[in-house]
Order: sequence, then structure tokens, then C-alpha cells
Amino acid sequence: MLIFLSPSKTMSFEKKSVFKSTTTTPLLINQAKILADLLKSMNTNEIRLIMQVSPAIAEGTLDRFIQWKSKHSISNATPAMLTFSGNVYDGLNAGDFCEKDFSFAQKHVLILSGLYGVLRALDLMMLYRLEMGIKWTSDKFLNLYEYWKQPVNDVVSEIIKTMNAQVILNLASNEYFKIIDIKKQKLQIISPQFMELKGSQMKMVSIYAKKARGMMARFVIKNQIINPEELLLFNEEGYEYIESSTDKPVFVR
Repeated sequence: MLIFLSPSKTMSFEKKSVFKSTTTTPLLINQAKILADLLKSMNTNEIRLIMQVSPAIAEGTLDRFIQWKSKHSISNATPAMLTFSGNVYDGLNAGDFCEKDFSFAQKHVLILSGLYGVLRALDLMMLYRLEMGIKWTSDKFLNLYEYWKQPVNDVVSEIIKTMNAQVILNLASNEYFKIIDIKKQKLQIISPQFMELKGSQMKMVSIYAKKARGMMARFVIKNQIINPEELLLFNEEGYEYIESSTDKPVFVR
């Protein structure tokens, strides 16, 4: 089972407990460098217009890219699974993972990224801001989906082949997961839906659904689940599986 997660806008460089000997280099670091170099050559106003953010955020974003280096080390970067924060990563709570958890996550989890393409759990990364869905066109690409589609799917195909994966567990947002070429990968794709019961109505509440995606990823990692049927046993924080589609199982609380 190969699990996909989205990144988050919020990140932390806080030094967390991690097994330093197991950190790795992002698989598409050379392609990431091309994007970082393009961005660090811009000015604050260009960043602001491309990313549709405030002047203050644009300034901070540019500063991150100016500091960005392609040679990552434990002194200037942190493992991806411990760097992203926000709702999904609150639910994942990787800060208390043991070595066995990190080892499983490294093999079974990919975090999609606008800057790095894909990141494994222990790939070192530097702080950045670059959403996959932004309207950024250059003489090298029409948008980031075009830029990343082939290299990301080539990497994913190789990982699937190496681990002999039969199932993709999609816990990513639509913005990021649509970079995956479903026809090329040819695997069963399971995209869980997390709902809240309000009276007699089921409703998806974004903030809770995001955290639940992280909690399901944690559930899979902690229990080292490879059989998709075991996903239906997920019952964290009151969620329960209800009879639903095999490919889009619904969990309600």
C-alpha cells in the first residue's frame, strides 16, 4: 500500500526527535533546484502576483528561497514528515514516532509538493511556500502540473514496482493528487471520506476531514497495515466505517 499526503502551507524548523542516520535526499532535488533558482531571481512584487499573497508573505517567501540550497543536511533542513504542520500533520502526530514507525513510513508514504514533487517521510527539506495549483507560467513550463507530471509519475512508478504495491491510499487533496497519472499507475485507488453527523445529515467539514486524513495515515503506519480491508477498522476520535463504496469508504462520527 502506497499512501499519498498533501503538504501544508505551515511548516516548522523546530528540531524534533528523529533518527538522523536514516535521513535521505529528496528524489527530485535537481528539479526542485530549477524552481527555487527561478523564484529566488524574482522580486517581492513578482512573488506576490504569482502567489496571490500579501506583501508581507511575499517578502517572507522570497527570503526563504534566497536561503534555499540544493545541498540539504541536518544542519539546514529537517525531515519532511516532521517539518509540515497544520491539520493533517496534527492528526499524523509524527513527533512521537519510533524507529519502526519511521521505517514503515519511509517505504509507504509520499508527500506531494509544489517545490519537491514528492517527498518521502525522512527526506530532508528546507522551508518554502509553493502551492501546486498556483498560476505560474515561465518559458520552461505552463504550470507546475505540467512541470511535475512526468518526473513525479516516473518516481511513483518505480516505487510501486520496487515495493510491489497493489493499492494507493489517497489521503491527499484534489489539488495535489491530480498530479498522479491514474491510468499509468493502474492500481486500485482508495480515497476515504470523513464526515460529521449533524442531526440526520452527514456533512464533510474541511478542518476535521484534514485532521482525519492524518489520523488514518498514523493508523496505517502504527499498525503497519498493507491489507486495504483493515482500513475499515479505523475508529480514531469517534469515527466509524459505514457501508459504502470500496474505493471511497465513508467514516462518520
